[in-house]
Amino acid sequence: MRLAASALISIVACATPSVANAPEARVENEYKLSVPEDVREAVQRHLERRYGDEDGLLSDLGEGFTVKFSEERFVDRYFDTPRLDLLAAECGVRHRQRFNLVDPASDPKHGRQLLQLKLRPVDDTNALNRTEVKFAIDPPGSQKDPLDTHPLLGLVARGDRPSVITELDKHGFDAEAMRPTVTLVQRRWRVYVSRNGSAFATLTLDRVSSEWFAWEVDLVELEIELNEVAYTNADLETRASMQEISDRMASDVLEAFPTVRQDQTPKYNKIFKAFAGRVPAFGSLAPHRMALEMLGLIGLAVAGLLAVSALQWQQRRWRARRAAATPTPNPTRSTD
Repeated sequence: MRLAASALISIVACATPSVANAPEARVENEYKLSVPEDVREAVQRHLERRYGDEDGLLSDLGEGFTVKFSEERFVDRYFDTPRLDLLAAECGVRHRQRFNLVDPASDPKHGRQLLQLKLRPVDDTNALNRTEVKFAIDPPGSQKDPLDTHPLLGLVARGDRPSVITELDKHGFDAEAMRPTVTLVQRRWRVYVSRNGSAFATLTLDRVSSEWFAWEVDLVELEIELNEVAYTNADLETRASMQEISDRMASDVLEAFPTVRQDQTPKYNKIFKAFAGRVPAFGSLAPHRMALEMLGLIGLAVAGLLAVSALQWQQRRWRARRAAATPTPNPTRSTD
């Protein structure tokens, strides 16, 4: 089995904090495999065969497994401080939008939007553990508070903002300083694996792309993730058996494709590194994207005004020349 010691990311995920509902801690186990573009289609065919064939991998994993294939589109807009504190800590704050491209009518998560904080626990020495806190996207209908127009805090209900600020502050991050940096668009081909009718795991072949003005970067990644609810609620023995199955799923791909490699680096860091290799001074510019976009709009507006002024000046000049070229008629004198 060609698996590194850091094969699993254990992410403690909390539900949206509120007065009525206490946060729900969840543990998520996930393999992240980097897939070269030239084998992406082959990897997908391999997964289709291994999970779509009755005599494929599922028959070797045990009884009661069924699968469903799907295609989805995720749009993740990331935020960071001017010093890129989140990037340095391999954490993430993102506004996620999710769309089912195959059967949106039957998918309760189609169109869902969340603010997700992916942070490392302050009281956990395991470098692979992260805390995830989710908030519903619920911007106020009117602008009555100064934070209503904030690019990050303005996305959530006013009552959730103190929780967002406090959670980020616990990890040394200033929520009010955060601005959008990069947006990731993910075209996700997915294998949903169920056992005895309950969600068990998801294999996601991601085509990730991001644009930053005239530049574009992309990558392909395969995520193999145990269902976080099932894993969290399981006892230690059941967790161990689930983990063994996840190991076999990852090994099946790694052994079939020597160029596929395990890389647990977050997508935010991967995309940021790709841009930094192509865009001069990207690290300094990324946190100021909104300002740059505004400058661009102002520049376009100024250019438009100059163009209109030049056209009007040219029209006045043309009319003046035409008037100068037209002879002035002499008045007729009376002889009486």
